[in-house]
Amino acid sequence: MRLFDAYRILKDAIQEWLKDDASLLAAALAYYGLFSFVPLVILTLMLFNLLFQHGPLASQVVAASQDLVGQQMPNAADDLIDQATDQASSFSFTLINIGLLIFGAAGLFVHTRRAFRIIWRVPEMDVPLMNTIINYLHSYLLIALVAFLLLVTSIFTTLLLPVGKQIEESLPIHMGLLRIITFLVSISFVSMLFAASYKTLIEVNLQWREVLPGSALAALLFATGNFCIETYVSIVNVGSAYGAAGSLVIFLFWIYYSAQIFLFGAEVIKVQKMKREMERNAKVQ
Repeated sequence: MRLFDAYRILKDAIQEWLKDDASLLAAALAYYGLFSFVPLVILTLMLFNLLFQHGPLASQVVAASQDLVGQQMPNAADDLIDQATDQASSFSFTLINIGLLIFGAAGLFVHTRRAFRIIWRVPEMDVPLMNTIINYLHSYLLIALVAFLLLVTSIFTTLLLPVGKQIEESLPIHMGLLRIITFLVSISFVSMLFAASYKTLIEVNLQWREVLPGSALAALLFATGNFCIETYVSIVNVGSAYGAAGSLVIFLFWIYYSAQIFLFGAEVIKVQKMKREMERNAKVQ
């Protein structure tokens, strides 16, 4: 793809994003994402504690989670992690978090489908009830799996930093190179997760080669946003500006930004597909 073509696609994608009121659609996704993220973190940590029986790996994962969650919720991170580890064996605590996760993920799935229909101008179709249930269940499980894998990827990316220091001491590898490798691996994995989400949830026949560029761009913007938020939190006293609500403000902004980036990736895919179809029709004529 030529540089000028990439510029035109980005420009058209931004125009389509504004025309579709994607920022408003992202607000609905962020609302349900808020209900999904916290119980997902808690259940993931409880799972690690259950699998590794509070061993060294479980402790390292908890420490990495404190760093990860602390980037978005600096003051609330410790309380969140402590609750997950202290009440790992509580049936009622687990049940409540599973219920919250199901509620949040269900709303996230429904509104993601609606947002993609608006973006792609896909009309509502009358399909048999059983087919609707199967499609919804398949897509719902995909969203839950993607969210879980994104969280696990973020945790292990954070976990690799102290491991990288040990590798640097024992092998002639610079820490900066390890950070670059970790970043590229993380971007590639997140790109594939986004691509799977777009291909499954967008109700248009799409090839993998059509969803990968938009997925890669969305993953890059997602990682860039995480880095900027982490840097901002590390140098600015959020509490001085917003008081006790500072952590919540940062967390809500992160959720909202992530939702917008996810929808922007869909806009890029749409614009690119429209451009290819126009070129194909021009050749036929």
